[in-house]
Amino acid sequence: MQNVDVFHFNEQEPNFEQLAVPNGINKWFARDLMHSLGYDDFTSFHKVINKAVAVCTSLGISVMEHFTQVERVLGGKNVSDFKLTRFACYLIAMNGSVKKPEVAKAQLYFVTIAESFREYFEQADNVERVLIRDEISERESSLTGVAKQHGINNYALFQNSGYRGMYNMNLGELKKYKGLNESNS
Repeated sequence: MQNVDVFHFNEQEPNFEQLAVPNGINKWFARDLMHSLGYDDFTSFHKVINKAVAVCTSLGISVMEHFTQVERVLGGKNVSDFKLTRFACYLIAMNGSVKKPEVAKAQLYFVTIAESFREYFEQADNVERVLIRDEISERESSLTGVAKQHGINNYALFQNSGYRGMYNMNLGELKKYKGLNESNS
């Protein structure tokens, strides 16, 4: 996997992360991003921004949260611009012209980041699942010990009574109801 921290869409421009303007959370100016994506004029780039805004709207996501219109001074002139979240930059890259190699590189960059996040959350879910399984095993052992101390000789029957109390069916019926067989329960 490529190092996404230093990924350049356009070798003549700073990398994507260097373009960020920190202000609590990182934001990017559209006019800076425009050059990194290989666009020379804001009029054509504004069409890409409009497509990204339309996608955001169709997804029911707050446009104002991700695309903030601002005025800024560039080259001694007041110009209109947008402050963009990372998500807005992603939407812009995905709606840019794939004929531009810089846009293709940006799309790869964002797909790589998305894949990294997916892997991270998948690993976190697996760790959480193991921790829960260990906690259940520990509590099951504790319950077994307490049951034995109080004269329960047939723990399986005792445990099945718990299922009957909670679900009004024994463990076998519950597995059948849930569509589980012995191998995946």
